[in-house]
Amino acid sequence: MNLNEYLIPSPFCDCDNAGIRKRTLEIAADAGAPVEAALRVFRYVRDKIPFNATLDIFLKASEALERKTVDYCNKINIHVTLLRAAGIPSRYHMVRVRKEVLQHFIPGFLYNHLPSPVGHFWCECHVNGRWTACEALFDRPFYKGILKSGWMTKEQIPTIDWNGESDLVLMKHWIVEDSGTYSHYEDLLRLAREEGMPPKVFCKALERLPVFFSKRRTDRVRRL
Repeated sequence: MNLNEYLIPSPFCDCDNAGIRKRTLEIAADAGAPVEAALRVFRYVRDKIPFNATLDIFLKASEALERKTVDYCNKINIHVTLLRAAGIPSRYHMVRVRKEVLQHFIPGFLYNHLPSPVGHFWCECHVNGRWTACEALFDRPFYKGILKSGWMTKEQIPTIDWNGESDLVLMKHWIVEDSGTYSHYEDLLRLAREEGMPPKVFCKALERLPVFFSKRRTDRVRRL
């Protein structure tokens, strides 16, 4: 298996960026085995990069890394990019999920206009000779908050901890279709545009409104 395509940079997955490489060294410089480096990157992305629903998915990983909160798309792209900077092959796995998984995360006026199912993806890395899903979407305070609030249940998402061996897919309960794996974030942006995602200029112009309403919800849940 040729894994080189899962290590190379792209315009949005800029794993050759100086800031990305510096952060990767801070996270995993003395990790030793690749799986330990992958675990450190996973924990960093999960707990140090809180997500919030936004419309601004058109960010390079290096740009998103400098923000206090990012869209889940940016968070997964950061995850893939940091892993590649650490020399660990990584990719994006795309699925379709029932849209009700989003009903508590975004304002009703946006939720009502969403198609169902909606696209969702996570990071996979190649360690110990195989591809392993390592979805780092929910930070620990947010996970505890959504369980306490009743947005989701322990049966639906049993854990947010990844052991470096077993697949961790948080949205498994809501998946209705597997769309396969992709090497580049740009492929996912193209799919989003084909399925009706507004242009970049429009997203930036309207970003503040959904961010305001979504951030109020996610911050409240994290405080629980």
